[in-house]
Amino acid sequence: MKYTLIISAFSYGLALFWWRGWMYQGFVGPIPLLHWAVPSDGEASYLLTEIEMFITLLVLSTFGTVLYNLLRNKNGN
Repeated sequence: MKYTLIISAFSYGLALFWWRGWMYQGFVGPIPLLHWAVPSDGEASYLLTEIEMFITLLVLSTFGTVLYNLLRNKNGN
């Protein structure tokens, strides 16, 4: 895909914004999937949360881009 770098940068930027909202404003966080798989405490726990947020947004952004391209190509545009 030619938009991989753009999607990754966009997802990382949103993940940092989400992380700061979660950390300082009490915004909702991600499902702690990595916390169940990787034991961590202290600062490492915050890093896992940031990585989870990035992965979540990367998957959603990629899914949205692929779906958009499929629907656009299906309509003949």
